[in-house]
Amino acid sequence: MTDLHSPVAEPEAQRSLGNRLRLLREEQGLSLDDVSRATRVSLGNLRAIEAETYDRLPADSFAKGMVALYATHLGQDGSQAAAQFLEERY
Repeated sequence: MTDLHSPVAEPEAQRSLGNRLRLLREEQGLSLDDVSRATRVSLGNLRAIEAETYDRLPADSFAKGMVALYATHLGQDGSQAAAQFLEERY
């Protein structure tokens, strides 16, 4: 019998970008400060990416670069993350 209230693991490919990046960061034991120092992406922009409050980010050309830097820092494909960002934004 399955418990209707137990969390079901969501396949990584189906996770939203911000949630996926946050989970990867936490799994690696990194704080937002750590990522900010390493990537030079501001804390505010990293928070906006993770929260998916994309309207708080600068123009898409800059935001795509930030997303790519963040994803690459976490060992992910930056260009794929940037493409997912644009898909989710629009």
